[in-house]
Amino acid sequence: MDYQGLLDGLVSSHAGKPLDEVKAALQAGWQRLGGNLTDPELTQYAEYIKEGRRIEIRPQQI
Repeated sequence: MDYQGLLDGLVSSHAGKPLDEVKAALQAGWQRLGGNLTDPELTQYAEYIKEGRRIEIRPQQI
């Protein structure tokens, strides 16, 4: 699984759930993939997931 797959899966499984539950699932999944999220990123992404909003990861240009 990749980060986009993780986010898409969480939107499907965690939309409408309590924010703390979404944050815990997001943090655990992100760490399994070897990444780290800052607290502001974690909170923002979790709020989007809770609202059922898709987060799209795009490659950053150098």
